[in-house]
Amino acid sequence: MSFALWLNQRIAEQRGEHLAPPGGSQTFRELEANGAELTVVARGDAFDCYQGKKAIFSFMVSPRVMLALARWVLWDWWIKGTWCGLKPRLWDWSLRRILAKS
Repeated sequence: MSFALWLNQRIAEQRGEHLAPPGGSQTFRELEANGAELTVVARGDAFDCYQGKKAIFSFMVSPRVMLALARWVLWDWWIKGTWCGLKPRLWDWSLRRILAKS
């Protein structure tokens, strides 16, 4: 087994039955005081934002929710999920090495 394949298998994250790219398995959920739910789903290097059941592009949330979201983005996603951006770079490198050999 090549180092690139070994590294790729170690960095991949489990999302249900499928593997996800680094940082792609985290989800943030927070309830507003009025009962509306804000959900942010990481997709590796991008995010999907939902409020209720509809996708949104801009929205207003309370400072408490924004602080919780900032903590999630900085700590859970950026530091723990992507190792400050190192995991996606290693993932990309390992994929290029694996594809070059096939």
